[in-house]
Amino acid sequence: MKIIELLIDGLEDVLGFTDVALVETPAHESTWHSFNAVEVEDAIAFQMVKLAFEELTKQEFTDQQLKTYEFALEEEKQLIVGAFLIPDKLIFRVDKNHEPYYVFFSKETVGKIAEKMMKEKLLDKVNLEHDPDSLVDAYIIETWIIADRAHDKSTVYGLDLPVGTWMGMMKVDSPVHWKMIKEKKLTGYSIEGMFIDKLIQN
Repeated sequence: MKIIELLIDGLEDVLGFTDVALVETPAHESTWHSFNAVEVEDAIAFQMVKLAFEELTKQEFTDQQLKTYEFALEEEKQLIVGAFLIPDKLIFRVDKNHEPYYVFFSKETVGKIAEKMMKEKLLDKVNLEHDPDSLVDAYIIETWIIADRAHDKSTVYGLDLPVGTWMGMMKVDSPVHWKMIKEKKLTGYSIEGMFIDKLIQN
């Protein structure tokens, strides 16, 4: 099964973050088209891919990668906190030919995407379920990269995310969308953008 790393190296002027969507089923990544989180049902296939990937990167991958990270809420202020991108998280996809594969972003690439978003001031590019015509009255008020897992401010919100995760706090002014968040009809972020594919394992 293919494993593909997503990059923006060398083409930062035209590649990278474009929007963030509030979605019912988050996975935090996208390339050319939006990504949705998929629970990997074929455990044997996944273990084979995981072992191959460990050998290539010399990094330990655990079942934590399959965890779905939902928003943390601060209801009085209508704030949501969660992961925009999680580094080295294997995301299961199926291509147009119905062939399964995985994609991931490295810590370095996650950092570059976050920096590019801030540089271009794309703080209020928010939509619903990757529909460009369904805009959400919301905006990013704070963003950071987790450097210390045990002492990061994300732990205040009950979140346990790996080092290198790109975090975001967003203010949601729309009462309609805030109601959807409280009812768990929207549970996470999903990043939109354009990236380069680099085949790591086939």
